[in-house]
Amino acid sequence: AKAAGVPVVVAITKIDKDGANPTRVKAELAEIGLAVEEWGGSTVCAEVSAVTKKGIDDLLELVLLVADMQDLKANANRAAVGTIIESRLDQNHGALATVLVHTGTLHMRDDVVIGDVFGKIRSLVNDRGERIESAGPSQPVQITGLSKVPHVGDILRVVANKKDARSLVQKSFREQQSDLLSGISQAPVK
Repeated sequence: AKAAGVPVVVAITKIDKDGANPTRVKAELAEIGLAVEEWGGSTVCAEVSAVTKKGIDDLLELVLLVADMQDLKANANRAAVGTIIESRLDQNHGALATVLVHTGTLHMRDDVVIGDVFGKIRSLVNDRGERIESAGPSQPVQITGLSKVPHVGDILRVVANKKDARSLVQKSFREQQSDLLSGISQAPVK
């Protein structure tokens, strides 16, 4: 995050546990160049407990404040682009993937390409298990309707139609085969 020059918001967790020492954590952050605001630095920091829910509202407010101060926005009025953060094969639903939408809006029935995977979105399920019609920027959503299970970290892109999706996947596959074959032909013979 520091190398990319993006703002950092730190959540110090488990403050409800015996022996929790947020001051020590803040000192360790300072050692790696992340001085917290209360110590005169610029790193926003919140102390939270998932068990007692203490500090959760403060953390959410701080994230929104940093986004407002830095004028961080994503364009929701375009085709979605996102990253696969989880994927698996489900016995009942087939290939499942959880996507974190970066920009744009992902809709039901969108045609998508994810690396060497293509498909048409058949269902969108939000983080509360509710079926939804669309997912906007910064929203994680589980999708179905993929040709196979994508890899974690692959980029999802919405395309115009299924024909375009298939041709992009086939083109990518041919390029990978060509790269592999050229690497083999250039290998020294022993």
